[in-house]
Amino acid sequence: MNKLTAALLLSAMLLCACAQDGTDDVPADTAGDTTAEAGETVLDTAVEPEFSGYALTLTKPAVRLIPGATADIESLLGKPTEKLEAPSCIHEGNDIVYYYDGLEIVTSPGKNGSTVISLTLTSDAHKTEEGIAVGSSLADATAAYGAHDSKKSSPDFGRYVFLKSTTSLTLLTDADNIVTSISYTHEG
Repeated sequence: MNKLTAALLLSAMLLCACAQDGTDDVPADTAGDTTAEAGETVLDTAVEPEFSGYALTLTKPAVRLIPGATADIESLLGKPTEKLEAPSCIHEGNDIVYYYDGLEIVTSPGKNGSTVISLTLTSDAHKTEEGIAVGSSLADATAAYGAHDSKKSSPDFGRYVFLKSTTSLTLLTDADNIVTSISYTHEG
């Protein structure tokens, strides 16, 4: 995905967020990082200590990212290859987009720090917890996630949304039903 496409995707996500009713759906209280097996960093929300939505677990570094959780992205993942800031249309301060190899993370300012609003996989550098990556087939994704909750498609692309708890997982596919991007979004 080139930077122009990524910038357009970010703009669309921010506009969608601004089009909501203006209420603050981001959890006010979130727990910080906790340590798990072998030094793995796990982010979890105090609102949902037994998080049951979609999350992304990275292997290097071993970090579990949860949409809606508070996180200091740079201390968890290191310096991004690129970082963009834009005024938030929901909160005071700036939303920040962090770009890493095959991963884009959008955070928004919250009462207790930056809250992860969305995570997008843009290459096969990472897989979902269910084993799906950019390049997987729609059939494999459907086997992993079950029936989608909504679908939009044309001869050139498909958009499939799977909902779970406070998160949505959106798969974009090409004309051959191959996954071209995977996005996790906090739905509040």
